[in-house]
This record gives sequence, C-alpha cells and structure tokens, in this order.
Amino acid sequence: MPDIDAYSAVLRLPHDARRKFLARKLARFATAQVVAPGIPGMSHWTAGQYMAIFRCRHANGTEEAVRCPRGAIPGEPLSRSQALARHLALHQPPLPYFVQHEFLEQAVYAGQEWQPAFVMEWIEGVQLDRWVADRVAEGEGGALREMADRWAEMLALLQQTWVAHGDLHHENVLVTPLGELKLVDYDSVWIPELGNGPSPVVGLRGYAHPAHLRGEVVRCQHRFLDTFAGLVVYVSLRTLAEDPTLHGRFSRENLLLRDSDLAEAEKSELFAQLRSHPDAELAALACELTRLCRALGECNVSLRSILRLARRRGSFPQLTLPAIPDPAPRWTPNPPVAVSAPPDLFGTVEVGR
Repeated sequence: MPDIDAYSAVLRLPHDARRKFLARKLARFATAQVVAPGIPGMSHWTAGQYMAIFRCRHANGTEEAVRCPRGAIPGEPLSRSQALARHLALHQPPLPYFVQHEFLEQAVYAGQEWQPAFVMEWIEGVQLDRWVADRVAEGEGGALREMADRWAEMLALLQQTWVAHGDLHHENVLVTPLGELKLVDYDSVWIPELGNGPSPVVGLRGYAHPAHLRGEVVRCQHRFLDTFAGLVVYVSLRTLAEDPTLHGRFSRENLLLRDSDLAEAEKSELFAQLRSHPDAELAALACELTRLCRALGECNVSLRSILRLARRRGSFPQLTLPAIPDPAPRWTPNPPVAVSAPPDLFGTVEVGR
C-alpha cells in the first residue's frame, strides 16, 4: 500500500491532472480543496492506525472525508470497515453515532496501481477530552452530567442493536457543535457477522481492562465489548460533574481515570474517594468498576444493566434510555468465546468504604 505522501500528492494535484488519478465515482473530488483537518500538527491530513484521512471541501461548501489505507495494512481492517458500511446501510433508522460511508474497491491511483478508499461525510467536532476540559474550565457541571446521560444512551442503543466500536477512548469520540456524539476509527468495530474471535486491539491504556493489557486474558469480540471502557468514561463524566476540581488533580492524558488507577483499583487514591462518595449511585459504580478491574473474565453484561443496578442504590432519577426491543439479528451470532464475568454485581466490593 502507498504511504500518506503518495495519496497526498494525488489529492493535491491541479484539478485537470488530478481527475486522471480518481475513479469515476470520485470525479467530484477532482475540483475539491484539500483543507487542514483542524487538528494541531496536521497540515492537510490526519491518520488512524491503518488509514490516512483527507478532508476535502467542495465548491458548494460541503465537506467529505476520504479514508485511504496506508503502508503495510492487513486485510482485516478493510473487511471490518466494509462490513460496517453494509450494516449501517441496512439499519433503519440509521445509527446516529457512526458516520455513513461508502467503500470503493478502486478509488485512487497511487503507488503504481488503483487503491481502495472509503468516502464519508466530514464531521466537525472536538475530541471528547478537549470538550470535557472546556466544560470543566467553564464550571459547567450540568453539561457534564448531560453528556454522561448521552453516553449511556449511546451505549444502550449500540448494545441493543448488536454493534460494538471495539476501541472506545477520548480520541475516538467527537462532540459536534450541537453536542452530539460521533464515533470515529472503525478498524476494530464488531458486528455479529465478524464472529467472536480475538479482538484486533486490546484498547488504550486508561480505558482497557488491566488483564487484557497484561496479556493474562485474550480480549474476545462480542456484543458487550464496549462495556468496560464505556463504564470508565461514564464514571469519569459523572465524577467530574460532581467535582470538577478532580480534573486538575488527577487527569493527565485521559478524561479522569488513569491506567494506574485501573491496574490497582483497590489501592488507588482516586478510587478510594469515589467508593466513599456521598452520592450512593456514584459510589456503587466505583465499587463495581473496582470489582471488574480485578476480575480476569470478560465483562459480558450491558452498561445499561450496570447503571440500573447502581441507581437502585442511588438517589438520581432513572435515565430514560431508548425503548428499543432486543432484536434478533438477521444472522445467528455465535456464542462469545471465553467470556465470563463474576456473576454477583455489586455483591462484595467494600474496599475503602
């Protein structure tokens, strides 16, 4: 596969010359302007683990993204993105958290041959960590609590419709100017047709399960793949909504919880504060996250189930989650491989309380 410079050279050619290097379906990009993605240090492209992403602005002001495979890419990320594109095209109503995209097997001529690419709408937004830092700086605890609710709604919808992002962390979540959540980077996405084998990623430190990072347990793909990282983000948002001063004391690279907190949850100063928090719901969630951190099994329950049990011990009114039936997928998913979770939610963890 060509590197980023090869794609960049094509997409920045003069219009007449560029047209020869683009497939007929991409003819509209011959006159598009490749513009800066709005990310510090990136002049006219940004990059995921396997993809180079170019932001293209058309003459009418609309913007699209072209995702091009870069370097020595294994076949799996391409097949995952293709499977997700098919899944999103069939799903009605559309899942609002993923960006609809089209796969073209022959899209851009670079590196002496035609290369595949994905085309999608360009989403304007800021990464979740920056959005959180801005809300903390402005003292907007209510906005943080609302975002925690929207996060829970998103996970509920995805898990009820048998979709997992597979690599949830602050860099892979954008917040639009309207406050909507958008997920990016689909190299580790899961839907049932992809089976239940090992996940291609273990996750980012500070969001991934410690046992997966240590290599003690294989991280398998299944419907509840996002529950652990989803709970980490939810607890972080809820905590900062209650006490934004913790952001300056503990946050460095993540929203709030650090890799060291998850690796030694029972000894963590931050976890100790949360387990004894006066808000009973937040304390219950901290206890459950502590228990999950020390468990060796996969978390094979939904985030929604965890939150419902926590609210039985808390004082907040129950969040209204989407009333979507648990659908039978068009295919029969295989049972998850090697997934097991301690059965007694909120049963035993009383450390530091």
